[in-house]
Amino acid sequence: MKAALGTARAQRVEPHRSVVAVAFSQGAPDQNQVYKAVLAVLPLAPLDVQFTGDEAGLALLRNVLSHASATGDASLFVREAPGEDAELRLVAVNGGSQDGSYRILRPADGRRLVGDIRGFTADGAGQAVARLEHIARWMRIAELRNPAGTLAGRVVVEVYTVTGDSARDAKPAEGTSWRMHYARDAAGKWRRPSIKVKLINRSDRPLYCALVGLTQTFAVQTNLLSGGSVRLQPGEEAWANAGKPIATEVPDGLWKAGMIEVRDILKLIATTAEFDVTLIEQGELDHPVVTKGEGTRGLGPTSTLGRLMKRVQSRAFSTEPDDDETLSDWTTQELTFTTVRPLESTQIPRAASVELYPGVKLLRHFSLEAEARLTAAPIASRDVAGGFTLPPLLRDDPTVSQPFLLSSSRGGAPGLSVLELFDVQNHEAVTPERPLRLEIAQPLARGEHLLPVTHDGEFFLPIGRGIGRGDHVEVVLEALPKPQDTRSLTSAVRIFFQKIVSQHFGTRYTYPLLAAFTTGGNGSGQVTDDPAGVRAKVAGAKRIVLYIHGIMGETRAMAASAAGLAGSPPIPGLQSNYDLILTFDYENLHTPIEENARLLKQRLAEAGLTPGHGKTLHVIAHSMGGLISRWFIEREGGNDIAQHLVMLGTPNGGSPWSTVEDWAVTALSLGLNGLATVAWPATVLGGLVSAVEKVDVALDQMNPSSDFLTNLHSSADPRIPYTIIAGNTSLVSPPSAEREKVRQNLLERLRSLNLLHMATAPVFFGEPNDIAVSVANIRHQPAGRVPLATVREVPCDHLTYFSTEAGLRALHEALG
Repeated sequence: MKAALGTARAQRVEPHRSVVAVAFSQGAPDQNQVYKAVLAVLPLAPLDVQFTGDEAGLALLRNVLSHASATGDASLFVREAPGEDAELRLVAVNGGSQDGSYRILRPADGRRLVGDIRGFTADGAGQAVARLEHIARWMRIAELRNPAGTLAGRVVVEVYTVTGDSARDAKPAEGTSWRMHYARDAAGKWRRPSIKVKLINRSDRPLYCALVGLTQTFAVQTNLLSGGSVRLQPGEEAWANAGKPIATEVPDGLWKAGMIEVRDILKLIATTAEFDVTLIEQGELDHPVVTKGEGTRGLGPTSTLGRLMKRVQSRAFSTEPDDDETLSDWTTQELTFTTVRPLESTQIPRAASVELYPGVKLLRHFSLEAEARLTAAPIASRDVAGGFTLPPLLRDDPTVSQPFLLSSSRGGAPGLSVLELFDVQNHEAVTPERPLRLEIAQPLARGEHLLPVTHDGEFFLPIGRGIGRGDHVEVVLEALPKPQDTRSLTSAVRIFFQKIVSQHFGTRYTYPLLAAFTTGGNGSGQVTDDPAGVRAKVAGAKRIVLYIHGIMGETRAMAASAAGLAGSPPIPGLQSNYDLILTFDYENLHTPIEENARLLKQRLAEAGLTPGHGKTLHVIAHSMGGLISRWFIEREGGNDIAQHLVMLGTPNGGSPWSTVEDWAVTALSLGLNGLATVAWPATVLGGLVSAVEKVDVALDQMNPSSDFLTNLHSSADPRIPYTIIAGNTSLVSPPSAEREKVRQNLLERLRSLNLLHMATAPVFFGEPNDIAVSVANIRHQPAGRVPLATVREVPCDHLTYFSTEAGLRALHEALG
C-alpha cells in the first residue's frame, strides 16, 4: 500500500487538476481484514465564472486572470466557464471606457454579491480578480468535507439559544439550521440574539477541533476557540468563546443599507492530527486579504488537513508532500444561522405620506389602522414566519419572476421586497375604491410589471397592481386579507412585490402590425416588420401560415412554437410545412373586433395577399383572434384569401367573463395556488399580470347575447374548412369533489375581497372548460355549414395550447 501511495504522490498535477491519494491502514489481523480509507489530498477545483458584458473590460480581466498565480500562470482559484457551468457571473458594465465597472452576481437570481468594482483599468481588473479569488476561497472552505473519513458524527456540536439577559438563560436548540431574531427588551430596545456552543468528543481517540465562522461578507474567522482549535480527549467537552454567549447580528452598516437578514455558517473541523486553522483566515471582502504563511502561528502544515489549509490560501500549489507530513483522519459539520433584524415600523399615515425607506413612500389612508415596515422575501428553500414560501410559479424561473427589490442586496442576501403590516385593526378599510398606495422611486422597464401578492393562511391572492409612472412606480393595493391573529407579529399580513418580465423578443408594436417571423432556438426568433420586407418575403413564398393572438398577449410565443418541442420523442412543429410564418398583432382592448378584422385584410393586401393571390394561406388564431379571423373570412371576403382557419380556445358561443380583469385575476389566482390542472410555463405570468393592469376593460362583444356574435352567426357560409381545438382540463385530471370545493372557496375569497365581481364563475367551473371558455362555447358553430367544422378536444387549458404536447399535436394534425 505504501508503494501505491508513493506513486500517487509523485504524480504530476496539471493546472486546474487534482489528485486524490488514499492511504490504507490495516485493522487487527484475522480472517476478514479491515481497511480504513483516509483522504490524503483533496480536489481543490477552481471557481467557474461566466464573463459577460463589455469586451474591452473583459479583455483586461482575462489578461489579469491569465497571470494571477505566483509563477505568472493562470489563476489557481478562478477560471472562465460557459454560463450553464458557472458558479458565479462577472459582468463588465457601461462601455469600454475607464468609467466602466465590474459586477459580480449569482447566476440563479442575478443578486450582487459585492459592490461594483469601478474602472476598466488594470487596477480595476486586478481588484475584480482578487475579489473573485476571495469568494472562491470562502466557497471552497464552506464546501470542505472528507467523504473517506471515519469521524463523521463522532464530535457532537450542541447549540443553546440565550433567551434572556443572563447567559444562564440558555435552552438547547435542535437541528443544524436556525433563524435568529432580534427582540425588544423591557426598555423597548432591540437586542441581538445570542447562542452558546459546546463541543463533545464522542470518539475513542483524542481529536483536535476548530470552529470556523464563514460570514455573509465572505470573511473566514477562527477565533471562537482559544488559539483557533482545542484538543479533546475521548468524552471531553469544551465551550466556544470560553462558555460566554456568542451574538449573531446584522451589522449596522448593512442594516442601514436595507439588508435586514444575514446568513452565516459555523463549520466544525475535527481531526486526529494537530493543524493550524488560522491559515485560512481572511477578512471581509472589501478588506485586503491577509494570507497566512508557514510558521506565522507556530505550526506548519505537518498533516494532511494542515497542508490543505495552506493550499486554500496559497497561490503556488505544490504536489509534493513535506517529509514530516502525517496522514490524518478528519471530518466537518456545518451549522447555519440566519439573523433577522427588522426595520423600524411606522403607523399608517392619515394626514400625510411617510417614508418607509429611502425611495419608498407610503401614501396616506384615511381609515386603515395598522403599522407598516419593509422586510425581505424568503429564499425558495426556506419557510417564513407565516408558514409558507412563494409558490413555484413565482420562484422557479428568475428570468420571468423575481423579487422587486426596494434596496440593494449583498452577499447573496435578499433585499427589501415585502411590505409587512401588523397590528391591523380594520383590514376591510382597504377596497378597490379606497386602496392603499405606495410610491417607489424606481422605473419599470419596458415589458416589466410589478405584482403584489399575499397569503391569507389558505390561498395566495393577487391583491393589486403596479403602475409605471415614468421615473417611479405606484403600487395600488385593493384589498387586505383578514390577519389570522392581530396580536402576533408572526401572523402579520405580508405583501410580496414580484417583478414579472414579459417576453417580447425585442419587438415594439405599432398596431396593427403584420410581420414575418423566423424561428430560432429556445423559443426565440427573428422578426421582419417593415412593409417592404414583409412584401418581399410573401412574394417569394408559396405556403404561408399566419398566427393571430387573443385578447391578452402577442404572437411571438405562438409563432415560436412552430419549431415544435424538444423531448423524447420530439413534438413536431409546423415550420417545415410552410415557406413563411406571418404574425398579426393588434390593439385588443379598445378596438372593435370588426375593425381589427378590416385592418387585418388591409395589412394582408399591402403584403400582396389579395383575392386570387395564388398561394396557400392557413390561419392559426387563439381566443379572440378566432373571432377576428371569422369576421375577416365571413364578412370581409377573407374566404377568397385564406384556405383554412384553425381556432384554439375561441369563444364562438361567447365568454362568461364580463371584464378582462375578472378573467385575469381568476386565472392568476388558480395558477398561484396550483389549481390550474395543467402545468404552466412561467412565461404566462407576463400576459396575466399585464391583463390585471387593464382594469375595467369590458368584454361586451364576447357576451353570448351581444350584437356582434348575433351578426357573426348569421353570416353566409364561407365554404372553407374550419378546425376548432378546445382545451378540456377535465381530460388532464378529472375534477374531484375536493378539488372543486377548493376552487369554489378560492373564488368566494376573491369575491369577498371585491377582487372578483362576477357571480357566474362557479357555474362556469362546473362544466368542462379550458379555464377561460367552456368547451360548449368553444365548439359552438352555426348549423348547416359545409364543411362542418372539425372539433378536437385536447387535455390542455387556455394558456398552454402552444406549449404542451397535446396542443401542438392537435395543431400539427389539423394542418400537417
